[in-house]
Amino acid sequence: MVADYWDTRSGHLRAWGITVRHRRSDDGTEDGWTVKIPVPQTRASSPPGRRNGTERTRVEIDVAGGPDVPPSRVLAIVSGLACSEPFERVAHLVTDRCSTLLVEESSGGGQVGSGGKSCHRDAPEDHPGGVRVDRDHVTAFTADGVAEFDQLEAEWAGSDELWDRVTDWAHRSGLRPTAATNKLEQALGPGRIRAPKVPHLGPRSRLHKVVRAALAAPVADLLAHDPLLRAEVSMLEPIAHRPDREPPTPRWRPDVTVLAGALDATDRLRSTVRSFLTVLDADVVGPMLTEIDLWAQVLADLHDLDALRRRLAPLGHTDRFVTRLDDQLDFQGRQVSAILHQPWFRGLLGNLVALASGPELAADVDGRSRSAEPLTELNATLWSELTDAVTRVDDAGPGATASDDATRALDDPVRRAATTARLSAPVLGPSADEAADRLDALHRRLVDRHEALMLQRWIEHFVAVSGPELDAATAFRAGELHMAARLDPARTADWRRSWRRARRRRPERW
Repeated sequence: MVADYWDTRSGHLRAWGITVRHRRSDDGTEDGWTVKIPVPQTRASSPPGRRNGTERTRVEIDVAGGPDVPPSRVLAIVSGLACSEPFERVAHLVTDRCSTLLVEESSGGGQVGSGGKSCHRDAPEDHPGGVRVDRDHVTAFTADGVAEFDQLEAEWAGSDELWDRVTDWAHRSGLRPTAATNKLEQALGPGRIRAPKVPHLGPRSRLHKVVRAALAAPVADLLAHDPLLRAEVSMLEPIAHRPDREPPTPRWRPDVTVLAGALDATDRLRSTVRSFLTVLDADVVGPMLTEIDLWAQVLADLHDLDALRRRLAPLGHTDRFVTRLDDQLDFQGRQVSAILHQPWFRGLLGNLVALASGPELAADVDGRSRSAEPLTELNATLWSELTDAVTRVDDAGPGATASDDATRALDDPVRRAATTARLSAPVLGPSADEAADRLDALHRRLVDRHEALMLQRWIEHFVAVSGPELDAATAFRAGELHMAARLDPARTADWRRSWRRARRRRPERW
């Protein structure tokens, strides 16, 4: 097989473990572009639950096209991490491959058999399960010269039991995993650019190191999800402000896990920046926070619409409602796509990497000081703000709308308190971790309540907008759905029980 690998000259994509290649095989079974994107640890599920440092999970996106210029979809997927640096061909790899698909024999009492073996091309992919083993001899032609290396790669193809046996055999045989995440990094090295690394914290960690850890984790997660999210919206055209535009067919639906991961990373980043706002240089982070807020809101709107659709679709007799939601999902997806390709957003990603790698603190903050005291004060302040927010729910009165709005406003202080408590645990002790667990449980209950409330309010808006065009049957069904949303257990559950449990681990008891 012959493959041309593309990257920026300084290796932006290699920094995130991403490869872009055009590959063609000798027998003509392969001739096109592939983008390989590592799956963030929170999403790794193939093989289920495995992530021990020697096993890697990735998403592969195939795009047709000639070898000379990357297709527009390929460029769209990686444009966020390229940081406006030109894309170019960085290596030419020739691979001699012998692939074997190992499977359990149907009547062999657990013996391992070969489900397919082929050289110079991939093994057959139509077998129901097993483990694919590739033996590669690679010759790499780069600007620095020619290099050769051998590689044995085992790829999970559906059998957990066989995967365990193959990996155990590899360890017993003395095989060691390569430090490189892919063939390109093996040939060229990691590149000059580095992804933000989360430093290890301990009881004596200094403040600057704690701030760097607080920012590096969500920034790294946000950028790891960026190409996955771009892949989701890459089939959508930029948003067109024409109300008479016909909806696309088939209808677009985002990958729930990708969307939730991107939103979670953005929310954690926003919570962290807000929590440490008095410590960071306001002139540096202020403009970034405004852009982060905008991005978080656009993602949250898309996530809310998708959550509504998932709640509504199984209820039956909802075709007209789901069609309206599909229209809104498509529109919101195009807004996300439009922002992803804005210069200011690409600039934000670059600024966040710089901030996470070396945060600039306020002039009156000594980053060399021990972090225990300022972290204790910060946690106490955030819990005080959270307690005040709960009090505002009590003060909202019996009106349903006012009480619901005040309860929804709990989301931000709960998230900030949980995020900071989790970060503080290595410095302040395990009680902070337990407090974060309890706050996370409260946050999940509030999110479930919010989704049920959203359905209720969306139905109200649907009826109000449709007006006289609403036929009797649809109006009656809207009333039933509205009542179902009001009586949803997530809507009526007592979130205060979770709050009382969390309060028993407030900072003064750590």
